[in-house]
Amino acid sequence: MNRRWIIAILLLGYLSINYIDRVNLSVATPVLMETFNLSAGQMGTLQSIFLLAYVPLVIPMGMMADKFGARKMNTFALFVWSLAAVLTGFATGLAMLIVLRLMLGIGESPAFPTCNKVISDWIPVRERGLVTAIFNSGTLLGPAIGILAASYLLEQFPWQFSFIILGSLGFIWLLLWIWLYYDPEKAWWLKDEERQYILENRNLIETNGKPIKTAKKMTVGMLLKQKTMWGLLLSHGGTTYAMYFFLTWIPAYLMTERNLNLVHAGWFGALPYIVAMIVTILLSKFSDYIGKKQDLSSGGRRKMVIAYMLLGSVILLVPYVESFIVMEIILIVANSFFMAANTLNFALLNDMIVDKSAAGATSGLMVFGGSGSAFFAGEFTIQVQHL
Repeated sequence: MNRRWIIAILLLGYLSINYIDRVNLSVATPVLMETFNLSAGQMGTLQSIFLLAYVPLVIPMGMMADKFGARKMNTFALFVWSLAAVLTGFATGLAMLIVLRLMLGIGESPAFPTCNKVISDWIPVRERGLVTAIFNSGTLLGPAIGILAASYLLEQFPWQFSFIILGSLGFIWLLLWIWLYYDPEKAWWLKDEERQYILENRNLIETNGKPIKTAKKMTVGMLLKQKTMWGLLLSHGGTTYAMYFFLTWIPAYLMTERNLNLVHAGWFGALPYIVAMIVTILLSKFSDYIGKKQDLSSGGRRKMVIAYMLLGSVILLVPYVESFIVMEIILIVANSFFMAANTLNFALLNDMIVDKSAAGATSGLMVFGGSGSAFFAGEFTIQVQHL
């Protein structure tokens, strides 16, 4: 096995823990509302406050990743967000919860731009669809594990244990990250032959079926002049809204509207993520296959994103479905295709990055555009619910 897959595993674990700590609050929503006497509106604000710190920082954090490197930035990120997650277990009221959610947002803001920089630095162009899918599967594996684990811990122990135990996972992964992650030029565990292959193929761009190298400098301003970038921002905004809607409200919806207990809500809330993870990896592998048959400029991945977003829109049927089984199938289908589209957006972005020294900043731009819409998943959605 090629040793560069160690990087894919590191990124998968990193993002999985990232999302475990995000979804923990969603599972604990009914318990926290009762414990601290919070209204649905206050809970919606608490869900969204995370993004007030997260969204404005993704571009600056991406620029810092370009300057200081992924090793330092992800070390900082893991420490800060894991500390915030653990301290949530010691919260005494709404004010402290808000401060810690803001701290969580600060700590998690480098995640996507920094990890996409890692992919740009480490992964040859022809493998990026699959590796991006593996990395982005953390947004599915994390909630699946987080929902199940948090449901069990909340059922068996005081609510504080859920945050303390799950938050501590980040510190364990931090040790692995410090031990294993280096740039490919410096990775002590990488064989020289594979190192050379990575360095020769990570900057290739497909043009008329022929691989060429480029040294073209890329800036955020250049990206904003491209129609493809605006298309990515719009599509990523839609898929990110859907992703945060699943994260923030589906667990509570299953308990309050479908009358499931914590354990059952955990299992049925996790199932759409488990299936979506498998579907996303398969569809992304298919996009790599298409990429080998066509030039990147032919638009194969773009067409797949559009198709997946349209298929994901079946989630609009959920309020009109009485059958629990049919509802669960709809959630599985919608989450699978939304997440496949979300993953291919990152693969498309990496296809556009011709200057790896700007990979963090350009990834931050897309995350900024997408996550701006995610704010409404917590704040706006709860207002619509009460119309």
